Amino acid sequence: MPLQHIVCHAKHETWQEFMVTADSRVWPCSNFTSADIQPHNFNKKHPLLEDDPYLKELMETDPDWNNLDKRSMNEITSHPFFVKHLSTENWNSDNPPDMCLRCCNQGKQK
Repeated sequence: MPLQHIVCHAKHETWQEFMVTADSRVWPCSNFTSADIQPHNFNKKHPLLEDDPYLKELMETDPDWNNLDKRSMNEITSHPFFVKHLSTENWNSDNPPDMCLRCCNQGKQK
């Protein structure tokens, strides 16, 4: 049994919230959004986002994967990042998304 218990306040079985940054990037919650927009981050590195190997590779191989100026909201929210990476199955795995583990970990599931 995993040592974490992720409780997401932005995604549930029947609904999901999304946040859109001023530069049209869609994120699942304020944690990801804050890590992306870091107001004093002039070199555009995203250390909190890049701690997640899946997300780091995604941002390197397809930098516009979540950009509303380049893709529709449906395309973005149907992306495996939203559908599989941020899923109950992945949260309950031994390797959940790093941001979810850092910000939404409620400790060992009972």
